Amino acid sequence: MRQFLLGSLAATAVAYTGCAGLPTGGVDSAAPRYAAGQAPGDEKGDRDKKEKEKDEPKEPPKPPKALFEWAIGPQEEKDKEDAKGEPEKEKPIDTDRPDFGVATTTPGKGRAVLETGYSFYHDRGPDGTLTGHTYPDAVLRLGMFTDWFEFRVGQTFANIRTTPVASGNVPAPQTPADRSGAQDLYLGTKFALTEQKGFLPESVLLLQGTVPSGSRDLTNNRVLPGIIYSYGWDVIEEKLTVSGLTEADKVFDGVDNTYTQLAQTVEARYSWTPKFRTFIELLALMPVNATAPGIGPQYYAHPGMCYLVTDNLQLDFHVFIGLNRHATDYFGGPGLSVRY
Repeated sequence: MRQFLLGSLAATAVAYTGCAGLPTGGVDSAAPRYAAGQAPGDEKGDRDKKEKEKDEPKEPPKPPKALFEWAIGPQEEKDKEDAKGEPEKEKPIDTDRPDFGVATTTPGKGRAVLETGYSFYHDRGPDGTLTGHTYPDAVLRLGMFTDWFEFRVGQTFANIRTTPVASGNVPAPQTPADRSGAQDLYLGTKFALTEQKGFLPESVLLLQGTVPSGSRDLTNNRVLPGIIYSYGWDVIEEKLTVSGLTEADKVFDGVDNTYTQLAQTVEARYSWTPKFRTFIELLALMPVNATAPGIGPQYYAHPGMCYLVTDNLQLDFHVFIGLNRHATDYFGGPGLSVRY
């Protein structure tokens, strides 16, 4: 919770001395003396003013936006404004998409953000070509209980086609294999951990997972949990933001086993105007203890752009570009996000 800054005033008294002389006009020497410029009765007025200020109801402190506050680091200008009790203007919508990383903010208590999109996938491997479509890539983020807590639920549908190619003893392409239907339901909770303080980042912790609710061809048939720590810095306020993500997820290899997949990103966003920004993100996916053939590290470059139609409505477009043989050739598409 932000702390209000308290100020103190030191009162000074002006002392003076006089020469001995004859008493004049019946002035009593025992009468109280007043500071220069202070008239009789002012002390009573000051006391009444202080008692009135004491009785006036004080504005309650603002609820915390994060679970913790950095104990070190310089005080930001916005912290000083908060200490004065000045109202804070709501910022434009801050979305997870189209980044691989997640937003380092929550929607806020009583607010909701719906993120949707369409994605196209293409990958050509030694045994065939994969093309796919997913939609609506929907994630509903709900600010609940307090500003630092978020509950989220996501659902999408996929249509994936794998077309074999001639190789080895196979002289001609075989019949394509199609899979379509709902993917497993996505659930998660996000906690805003800290706000940025100088060189110390704004950060969030996300606990997430999928449950086996998808169609027969696309379900993983098991609960797959994951955890994300995301962090970011406003390098140039309202212009340049740098962020990163560290993630660990349980992944099904599509055959018989599960393994842990680690993810790491680094991203830079630049706002060319108050409404338009572009970004470039680098992503590494690193499997741990994977036994199925063909599974290996994947590296991607990920450019994209976002346009704010209003503070509560955002359009975006992005594409992941695979940089090594284990990575998908490319995938991405447009998106739309709304805040309520």
